[in-house]
Amino acid sequence: MPSNFSNSKMLRLGGMSDYGVIPNPKFQKADDYIATNMGCTGFSILRTAQNLEVSGMLLNAYNYFSYTIVRPTYFDTVLKHRMAQDPDSSRMVDVIMSNIYIDFGLIYHSYLGGIPGAYYSYLINNQKEGQYVSHYEMNTPDLERLLNELVENYAKDPEAE
Repeated sequence: MPSNFSNSKMLRLGGMSDYGVIPNPKFQKADDYIATNMGCTGFSILRTAQNLEVSGMLLNAYNYFSYTIVRPTYFDTVLKHRMAQDPDSSRMVDVIMSNIYIDFGLIYHSYLGGIPGAYYSYLINNQKEGQYVSHYEMNTPDLERLLNELVENYAKDPEAE
C-alpha cells in the first residue's frame, strides 16, 4: 500500500500539483469499499530458530511498534496532511485504510507458482471471450496441489523433524 501512496510524492516532484487520492473502484455501487494490501511484507520465523519464544516476542514487538508509531506517523502526518491536496483526499486515505485486508493470494503468490496473480492478469489482460475458463481449468490442478502442500507444511510438527 505505501508504494501506491508514494505516487503522490512522485506527482509533486514531477511538477503535477493537482491530483487527488481515491480508493479502488467498487464493483457495484452498493458494495463496500475494499482495499487490498498491495506491497505488504510478510515475516516469519524459521522452524530451525534456536529460541522460538524470543524470536516470536521480537517479531511481535516490531509489529506492535510499527502499528502504534510508524503507521500513524506515516498515514496521519505524511499522507493526510503533507501529501493530500484537499480535505477529500485526506478523507479518502481514511476510507482506504479502514477497509484494508491482507490477501492470501498476494502473500503466497510466489509459493503458489504465481498462479493467483496469473488468474487476475489473464482475466484483466486477455480480451478473448471464453478463454479464461480454459486457463482456469488448466491451472487449477497445480494450484490445488500447491495449496495442499502448503497446508501439509503448516500441519507438520517442527519437533518431529
